[in-house]
Amino acid sequence: MLRLIAAMVADIHAKVGAGEESGLDSKMVSTLLWNRQDWALHWEYGHLFEREEDNPDVTYVKEVLDMWRAIESSYSQLDEPGKADVHARTKYLPDDGPKFGGFDGNNEAQYCAIARTMIEDLARWKEFKGRDLNTHSPTDRRYAAMLEAMKPYWDAIRAGRMRPMTADELVAVLNAPY
Repeated sequence: MLRLIAAMVADIHAKVGAGEESGLDSKMVSTLLWNRQDWALHWEYGHLFEREEDNPDVTYVKEVLDMWRAIESSYSQLDEPGKADVHARTKYLPDDGPKFGGFDGNNEAQYCAIARTMIEDLARWKEFKGRDLNTHSPTDRRYAAMLEAMKPYWDAIRAGRMRPMTADELVAVLNAPY
């Protein structure tokens, strides 16, 4: 019932043009409420709420998006011999390199919805905007293995060694056994 009331207030708020001085985007608030993506309100307007633990699904999707951002960005920075090396040693790599394909829309619909909200509604991970985020096949085991293989890279980043992934690191992550 509270969601309905809040969504209706957001719709009225948008209709009368209120909120410009407060920085609230009434249309986005309404969209997030109708799409049952309440966690995103905390992300966007965290200063208005008490601190809450992130939903584990939200945390997982964020980690997957961060991983794919690092993979795609790192691959794009390789020279041609580096890209050829990654292609030669990686199974099932598209000709144009590794690309985030999303999650399984049938069996991982909650992940698809969260990723779409993060990318389209909250304008985070803009490099994935406009992509079809449905892989049409399960990704959870593969992504879990890839995230595990990413740990040495993330450790280096947390230690202050900002750098793209090497060809060897890309191959290790993309070929992570699952």
